[in-house]
Amino acid sequence: METLHRDSTSTAASLGSGAASAYPGASISRSGLPDQGQRQQRYGAAALQRAVAAVASAQPGSRNEVLNREGYSIGRLVGTNVLAETDAREELIAAGLAAGLPAFEVRCTVTSALRAGISNPRIVTDLGMSPADLEQERQRAEAARKRAAADRLRREAAAADRAAQIWGVCYPAAPEHPYLQAKHVPPLAARQRGSQLVLPVTELVTGRMTSLQFIGKDGSKKLLSGGRKRGCVIYVAGEMKKACRVLVAEGWATSASLSSIEPESLVLSAIDAGNLRPVALEARRLWPDKELIICPDADPEGERKGRAAAVAAGAAIAAPHFPEGVAGSDWNDFVNAGFGERQS
Repeated sequence: METLHRDSTSTAASLGSGAASAYPGASISRSGLPDQGQRQQRYGAAALQRAVAAVASAQPGSRNEVLNREGYSIGRLVGTNVLAETDAREELIAAGLAAGLPAFEVRCTVTSALRAGISNPRIVTDLGMSPADLEQERQRAEAARKRAAADRLRREAAAADRAAQIWGVCYPAAPEHPYLQAKHVPPLAARQRGSQLVLPVTELVTGRMTSLQFIGKDGSKKLLSGGRKRGCVIYVAGEMKKACRVLVAEGWATSASLSSIEPESLVLSAIDAGNLRPVALEARRLWPDKELIICPDADPEGERKGRAAAVAAGAAIAAPHFPEGVAGSDWNDFVNAGFGERQS
């Protein structure tokens, strides 16, 4: 790949100039209780924990509604600077993904809900809470988080069982499937159920199946409800013992195209851009000495999240670059445009 380069981007954190107290004890009121700012901050943190727990434990059919409701509520606290918008956004998106909602839907819902809440800020007047009250609130939030985590694990286990059952009755995918023909890729390990291609989503370390991805004739994609995706992959091609390096791309067809020009590499599909970073970190932990290359799509989200994944995992990044006048957005387009040499 001529487009590979080692990402040496570094990250840095900075503190606001007014972050430190002007004098010792400035954060303690004369009554001995935490001052207004501290109480608001603790209140906001507990509220965010409750919101995250509610989203993560939401039942299918109501998950987007719960995410929208909780996002709006948290946005109102962001509007009064009780919570930082970046923190709230990251936590809510992670909760939405953990609940099994599609990444695009999660981002859209969180963005619109926070924006609506920020435009209608809530003035927090619960400032008489004692340390005991605050601790009780923290414990309630923590208990809700643990219940949500337990519910999520139960849903994931049930989804894994369903995935195994469905996979067991599928048959090898036909090379003539319209999606395979459109993408000019072979079936590889894909199976078929009716008109849908079926792909196994597995844990990277154990290989245990956690979910399934279904691809229709028109290219529409969906994941098995309740199945775990975060940090999991669709294995595409290559053997780790023989592989010279590990390539992590977004979609399965893109990954299949990469495998045709990189037959000596282990090629993994992270399913979407939002899962690149978790997969990259898991791959780095599993293979600390292997060359790891993140191969995102050539769109703003793909390149941004691909770079973040590469930085986090100490990996290289290789996004396809198309000459002027040539349309394309991923490695499948790149190979099909004749810019990659397919190898048998």
